[in-house]
Order: sequence, then structure tokens, then C-alpha cells
Amino acid sequence: MPKDDKDAFPRVGDVLLVRGAGKKSSTIVGAQKVLYQRARSSHVALCLGGGAFIHSTAASGVHIEFFPAILSESQSNWTVLRLKALDGAGREKLFSAANYFLEQGYNRGFMLPENATSSFCSEFAAKAYRQAGFEIISGKKPSQVFPADFDREADGSEEWLDVTDEYRSWLGRFEADTTLGIAEFKFLKSQIEHLKARARGGEIMLRDAEKDFPSAGMKKAVTEIRDELEKHRKMRFWDEKRE
Repeated sequence: MPKDDKDAFPRVGDVLLVRGAGKKSSTIVGAQKVLYQRARSSHVALCLGGGAFIHSTAASGVHIEFFPAILSESQSNWTVLRLKALDGAGREKLFSAANYFLEQGYNRGFMLPENATSSFCSEFAAKAYRQAGFEIISGKKPSQVFPADFDREADGSEEWLDVTDEYRSWLGRFEADTTLGIAEFKFLKSQIEHLKARARGGEIMLRDAEKDFPSAGMKKAVTEIRDELEKHRKMRFWDEKRE
């Protein structure tokens, strides 16, 4: 879990805006010009701290990736925004909210009603903020939020702070000594994956017990175990009961 510290950096909830290096990204940017003439970003990712970003791509759905790895496939004119209203408690909520969507598929139904199993990049970011209790992009529905909406916020909103220079400084320190940055990323990623695997495995075990021993006593015992586990729950995931 990230440090709940106002000085912790990279900071949970920061929004990375990038433009991919390929023709597909140029097409995405061009298509968004009808929404915002100064559109320049084709992709959005959310910071989880420790150099880890969570985002949704066509190839992998919602997954966690190292900051420098995302930049290696992007043009150099990237931007990072920070919501000014996001305090320590808000960052904790957003950390859990973003990871709730881990391993969702990629939603190719742009502008269609949102669904519970897939998200495209900016839709995922908007869903995570909404689930954490924050209204962004003037309250637009997540399925109607695009990278260009964040470009507009970067160009004129007083709700967001441009922290790109802070991230460029972090990259400079990382490039000077990659060991610590990579280790911190891997540790955070493994923590989150462990929590998800444990939640999935525990639910499967309980359901198997109910199925193999369909008695009133077993049902009561399983309910009590679920209630106890729920008291100590650190994080929930969208697919826990979809096995």
C-alpha cells in the first residue's frame, strides 16, 4: 500500500496524459478535435504511487504498469495533472477505487452506456474517481469522458494542478539509479496482486464449501466467515463473485 503522506511521491491519483507514438494514437487525437480543438492526448493513466500507474489498454485491459514503460511507447510531450481537492483520505479511497477495476477488459464501445466488466482508458479514470467520491470533468458520465476532456482541464481548469515538472525530476533521479524505483514498483504491484488473488481464492473456497456440504449449519458457518473477513477487508474487486 502507498504511504499516506502528503510528501509521498509519485502521488496516488495523479493523472498521466500521453500521446502514443503510432498512427492509431494520431487518429484518436484527430477524432477528439470535434470535442476539444486543442486535443493532444490519446491515453490516460492513474498513479498508484511508487512509479506504478494503472490504466486500460486494448491489449491488456486494466492493468498496472511502470511509469517509464508507459513513456517508452509515448511521445515526449506528456503531462501529469493533480486534483487539488484530493487529500490524504481521498488518496486512500482512490487507491482502492482504482484497483477495484483491476483486470477488467477494454471497452471498445465508445459513447455507449457503461458496463460493469470493461472500461477504456479515460472511462476507467473517471470511474475510479467517481467510486472514490469525487466528481471530475464537470460530472460527465465516465463512458463519455475522453483524453481530450483532461487536456481541456490542463489548459484552463482551476481544479487541477500541472505537476509534470515534478515527474520529470523523478525520472531524472530514477535514471541515475534505477534499482530503488524498480524495486518499489514491483513491491507495490505484488501487494495489490496478492490482495486480489486472496480475495478471489477465499470466495471460491467458501462457495465450494457451500456446494459440497449444502447444510443449514454449513451455510451459517460460511456466512459468519464472510462477515468476519468483511470486517478486515482492505480492498474489493469487481470480479470477486464472477468466477
